[in-house]
Amino acid sequence: MYNNIEKAKILNLILIYILIVFSYFFVQNFISNKLLSFFLAIIFSISPVVLVQAFSYYNDGALYSFILLTLLSFILYMKDNKITNFVFLFCSIVLCANVKFTGFAYAGLICFFVYLGFVYIYRNNLKSISKPTILIFSTIIFSILIVGFNPYVTNTINNHHPFYPIKGNNSVDIMTHNTPSYFENTFRVKNLFVSLASESDNILKATERNPKFKVPFSISLDELSKLASPDLRISGFGVWFFPIIILSSIIILYYLIILFKRDKNTWVIVFCISIAIILLTLIIKESWWARYTPFIYFVPLMALFLLIVYPIKRKYINNILVLFLSFIICFNLLLFFKYNTLENYKHINDTNKVLKKYKKSDKVIKIIETSELFIGFLYNLDDNDIKYEFVKGEKYKNRENIFKVIPYVKE
Repeated sequence: MYNNIEKAKILNLILIYILIVFSYFFVQNFISNKLLSFFLAIIFSISPVVLVQAFSYYNDGALYSFILLTLLSFILYMKDNKITNFVFLFCSIVLCANVKFTGFAYAGLICFFVYLGFVYIYRNNLKSISKPTILIFSTIIFSILIVGFNPYVTNTINNHHPFYPIKGNNSVDIMTHNTPSYFENTFRVKNLFVSLASESDNILKATERNPKFKVPFSISLDELSKLASPDLRISGFGVWFFPIIILSSIIILYYLIILFKRDKNTWVIVFCISIAIILLTLIIKESWWARYTPFIYFVPLMALFLLIVYPIKRKYINNILVLFLSFIICFNLLLFFKYNTLENYKHINDTNKVLKKYKKSDKVIKIIETSELFIGFLYNLDDNDIKYEFVKGEKYKNRENIFKVIPYVKE
């Protein structure tokens, strides 16, 4: 339609906007303060994985958004069986199950545990959730068999596994060369801890480097330069995420203690979501890689939500915790904005200058052929009717250098 591959990236920004609006709608069901509701909606919607992939075709940020949309709409629908809430949930499930193979598993497990929580809450009146149960189950079947016919059904028929080529016969191994040597033959829990507690870096097998442990809240210029990557393997949630998740976990544990007597129903839902996140994190072998476990970011979101919606009785302690947790979350995101989003904006401008320069020219430009060539750039050339040819060039030794240059083009 537009003859420009870059146009479709607007979907990432539209999805962020949708999540902000729906998160605001969700939070307004619990607090009336519009400013606080909007603040929480922003924090919910702009996770590190979302932010670093906003101007790319990676879909892990989109997956995070759809998982959160599914969870929030699921909670709202189970609390209030209005048709509008079901429409939100229906759309979220359909899209989440089809944006990525893992979407169905991630959102499915989290919502299943939340569903068990609501079964417990409505245990004396199970008929009240019989209709929602039938509708939700029907939506899941529709998402897989109808909307997801290709790939789920076709993969099962042709390759004997719905998640082919990641699973099944003749599956493709994409993790061996992507896994840091340090993480080979070690426990996944240890790998997750090492990743969270280390400097942000983009280490894979070929780099032959090990993660570097850091003092919490410290920042090095070297790790800031690595934030430009859209798929950081080590500490991919940001340079301050380790203290963020430690503090958030302590806050959630505290609320699990006080809510047990104060608000049993809320306790059940918080407990179920917490257990689901823990189980998913333990099950997924690559939980050390932020893009494969974007739901881990739900931990600080849940902690901040609890502090604001169910404030601690000692108001000054509650206010300090809200302000401090909000500050470190926002600062962590701002670093991504400065060293990733703005860098990407600069990269886009540089790319456009190259395209503009050669668009109306008959000159054949040369593309340096490297093992790290991002072929998506070739679509930009084709969209602008720019002639090109490949030439041999020096291979980049460090993958992260690719994100800093417009690369591969020379006179």
